[in-house]
Order: sequence, then C-alpha cells, then structure tokens
Amino acid sequence: MMFNETDVSCIHLPEMYESDIKLRIRDFVSVQAGELLVDELPICGHSARADLAWVSDTISGYEIKSQNDTLSRLSKQVDFYDRVFHYSTLVVAEKHVASAKRMLPEHWGFWVVPTNKLSEFVIEREPSTNEHKCGAAISEFLWTHELLEIISELGKVEVRESWSRKKLRQLLVSELDPTLLLQITAAKMKLRQRWRAA
Repeated sequence: MMFNETDVSCIHLPEMYESDIKLRIRDFVSVQAGELLVDELPICGHSARADLAWVSDTISGYEIKSQNDTLSRLSKQVDFYDRVFHYSTLVVAEKHVASAKRMLPEHWGFWVVPTNKLSEFVIEREPSTNEHKCGAAISEFLWTHELLEIISELGKVEVRESWSRKKLRQLLVSELDPTLLLQITAAKMKLRQRWRAA
C-alpha cells in the first residue's frame, strides 16, 4: 500500500480546519471498492483515536495536526499508532513542520498543508513499514465472533464459545505474528455490515 511517485503531486486545500483536511485525505488515498476509511477509530482500548484509518489489505492510520492544534500529545499518539498500524502518516499545518519533524519516527509518512489558501498539499515523506506492532493491541479491533471465526479457521484448537474475549485474544496473539494478524483483522473489518466507515 505504498504510494507511487505519481500519487505524490499535490492537493489544493480551501481551509486549514481538520474537517477539510480529512476530506482531502479521503480524495487523495483513492479508496478502492471493498476498502474502508474509518473516522475517529478508537485504538489501544480507547486510549487514543486515529483521525482517519484506511482499511485495505492492512490498516493505516492518519493523524492530523491543523493550525489550531498543538503537538502536546503527539509523542503518546505516535506510540499508540505504532502498536496497531502497518503504515502511519502525520498531516500537519505548516506552523508545525519544524517541531513535528524532530518528534516523528523515520517510518512515519509526513504530509504538510501550507498556510496559503491555494498552495500545495506537500508529501515530504512516504510511510514505510512499522516494525513495532503489538498483537495484543491489534486484537482489540476484533469483535468476539470474529475472534472465534479466526481461531476456528486456524484449526489448531477446539474453540469453545464460553471462552472469554480476553482468552480468545490471548490465544490468537500466541498463534499469529502482528503483521499477519493485522492483515486478517483488516479482512474481517471490511466484511462488517453497516459499520462506521467515513
């Protein structure tokens, strides 16, 4: 799900508000049929929320810092995003560029929204694979019946519906590496009916 060079041209933003930036991100990522963009996705037991999450063959997160935001929570947000997303991208107003660059890990994508009303939406860095994912945190995305389905599909243990969600999550995490678990989780999320896609 890396971007091609032809994808990183520019976008014209009418305003600097978060809602407007979200709209342009939705246009920019070119969501395909069967994929989802989820607005304000809770992550890590509701410890944080991703401004936008792109559910495709894996799950990617987008954190937005508009001109009205501060970077006071960014370090904690980076930690939470790195537990659950394969790719993460920070989208910032121009005023935050210098400070955000110092705080952001190299594997994060970095997009800049310049101050001028009709100026370019600049892709300074594409995201690369996050190697810090946490299976336990990823498993929190899954509903109980999805956990049961996945464990049954693995065929390594006889699943009991009486098992607690915590036990199901622990079992799943012990059987799958985080990258594969995230891919399977993405597939399950895309099958959900009338879910909260943006």
